[in-house]
Amino acid sequence: MFVSESTLNFMGTKLQLISTEGHSWDAAFDPSATVDSIKRLAIQYFYPSESSVNPDQFRVIYPAESRTLTEHHALHEERVKDNEVLLFVRRRHAASVASASTAHRNPDAELKPPTAADIVAATKDLPVPSTPVKAKPLQEAIPAVHALPGNPQATHNTHQFAFDDASEHNVDFQLELRKIIISLISVMVTLLHGNPDADLVCQEMYTRIKQRLKSSAKPIEGTTFQYPPPPEIECTPHGIISGLTEAKKREFRPNMKAFEGLKEMGFNDEQIVEGLRANKNAKDAACEWILAGKKNTNDEEEGLDQNGHLFAALVSAPTIRLGLNSPKTLLAFLNILESPNNANTWLNDTDTAPVLSAIFKIYHAEKHAAPTE
Repeated sequence: MFVSESTLNFMGTKLQLISTEGHSWDAAFDPSATVDSIKRLAIQYFYPSESSVNPDQFRVIYPAESRTLTEHHALHEERVKDNEVLLFVRRRHAASVASASTAHRNPDAELKPPTAADIVAATKDLPVPSTPVKAKPLQEAIPAVHALPGNPQATHNTHQFAFDDASEHNVDFQLELRKIIISLISVMVTLLHGNPDADLVCQEMYTRIKQRLKSSAKPIEGTTFQYPPPPEIECTPHGIISGLTEAKKREFRPNMKAFEGLKEMGFNDEQIVEGLRANKNAKDAACEWILAGKKNTNDEEEGLDQNGHLFAALVSAPTIRLGLNSPKTLLAFLNILESPNNANTWLNDTDTAPVLSAIFKIYHAEKHAAPTE
C-alpha cells in the first residue's frame, strides 16, 4: 500500500519545539515517545555541530500548563495535546544550584555583599558596550505595511507571555505589551478603515464598555466618593481604548485598611481614593502623594515611541504586518487591553497566535539585544 509523506505527518502528535535561542521545529512524534527521546532529537535538530551538548543540560516545558515534563514519561502520560508548543530550554548551571543550596544551609551567606575585588573579578571579561545603532526612521518602516500581499496561512508559533520572565517582571511586561498593542492599533486604524468586519468588532467592544461604565456609576463601597458621569466614548478603536482606560480607573477598589488610616489623618475621601489609585494601594506613598498636592495625570495610556527602534522592528516584521490587516487581530488586541489574562486565549487561536508570538519574540530580542555598531 502506498503511504504518502503527508499521511505519515499525521500519524503522530504534531508539536512545535522552541529553543532557548528562539528557533522553532515543527515535528510529529509517536504518543508513546518519552520526553527524554524528544530531547535527544531536539538536540540533533537545534545543535547538530555541538558534540558537548547532552540531554541533561535541557528540560522540556509545557507552557500551556506552566510545568516541566518528566523525563521518563511518554507524551500521552504527560497529556500533551496535538498542535501544542513545547519550550526546549537550558537548565540552570549546576554551580548556581550548588550556590543556592549552600546559601540555604547557611542563611548568613546570602547577607554577605560582594567586595569591590569580587565585582572587578566577575566583570573583568565583559565587553564594553558600543554606541547603540540609530533607529530606522518611521517613514522607512510604515510604507511597507501598505504594500502587503494577501494574508497567507501563517505558521502556528506560540508562547506563554507570562512564562519567559520571572514573576516579578510580569507586570512590567504587561505594561509594555499594552503600549505595543496601542501603537499597533494606531497603524490598524488606517489599514482597516471602512472594513465592515472591523466595524463589527468595534461595535461589540463599544457595547461592552458602555455597560462597564454604566455599572461603575455609583459610590465606591465604604466611601462617599463617586466619580462624575463618564464621558461619551466613540465607537472607534481609539475611542474604545479611552473607554477601557476610563472603566479601569472607575473599577479601582481601595484597600480599606489603608483608606481608614488615611481618613484618620484628616484627608477627604476623594483625595484618599485618588492617592491610593495612583500608588497601587500603598498607604505611605499615597500619603506623600496627597501632601505633595499631586493629581492623577497617568490615566491616558500611551503607546510606544513611534521613532523608537522597537516600534520600527515590530511594524517591519512580515508576520505582524500581515496580521495588522485582519479584523480578528484587532479583536484580539482590544480583548487583551480589556484584560491581560485574555492573551493566552488568543495564543491558542491559529489566526492570531503567529502575530502575538512574533510580538513576544521581537520585544524580548530588542530588550535583551546587545548594542551594535
